[in-house]
Amino acid sequence: MMARRAGRRLAAVAVAMVSAVLGAEGCNSFPTVFGTLADDLPNSLCDGVGLRPDAGDGARTVMPHVVVHTLRGAFDVSSRGMDSLARDLSRLGIEAYSHSDSEWQRVADRIASAYLGSREPKQIVMVGHSFGGDCIIRIAEVLRLRGIPVALLFPVDATIPPPVPDNVAKCVHFYIPWPIFEVAPWILPGQPVVAAEGNTFTRLENDDLTRSAWCVTHLGVDASRHVHQRILDEILALP
Repeated sequence: MMARRAGRRLAAVAVAMVSAVLGAEGCNSFPTVFGTLADDLPNSLCDGVGLRPDAGDGARTVMPHVVVHTLRGAFDVSSRGMDSLARDLSRLGIEAYSHSDSEWQRVADRIASAYLGSREPKQIVMVGHSFGGDCIIRIAEVLRLRGIPVALLFPVDATIPPPVPDNVAKCVHFYIPWPIFEVAPWILPGQPVVAAEGNTFTRLENDDLTRSAWCVTHLGVDASRHVHQRILDEILALP
């Protein structure tokens, strides 16, 4: 098992290097293989890609009181699962948008303007992969300073996540620990998130994916079926 995981991680590092090259060349995704993005192929070994076809029991689930914002990671190359999640949620009747991590400050302003300008503001849900996971926590902090609550926060294998502020009701971090990453936790993913000092309000959960979806890599976790389904379930459970 350890050898298999080590091999998977080495492959992930190699793909990360390719991501950087593709991003530098202006590409916005990996090529597809049999209809699946190449970086998501390992998911098929134990998990799956995206929501199940029967998610939501095949019925449109209208939730006008919720808005979801997803943020891709660096280069936008290996985070296209954030786009597909937003599309799938929209298909189910849940308002959802996808953004680049580089837009996080504008996204924060957009969320704040919509919330403060509404008589019946919507519950805010944010999902972010890799650096996008770091950015949604930064957005939550900006919203805290403006007195705006966040219902759900889902960092997906965040890279250098800041502490979670106390305006977040619940935070579930899907992460993939790897011992060698502990050598440089300030630049590498695989670390659990923590609450900000004095934050006793947020319900914080770190979901170790090596226990539930061993085949998923950092570059494919954005499209993980386990992750997407858990996010949908948590959204549907909102009051």
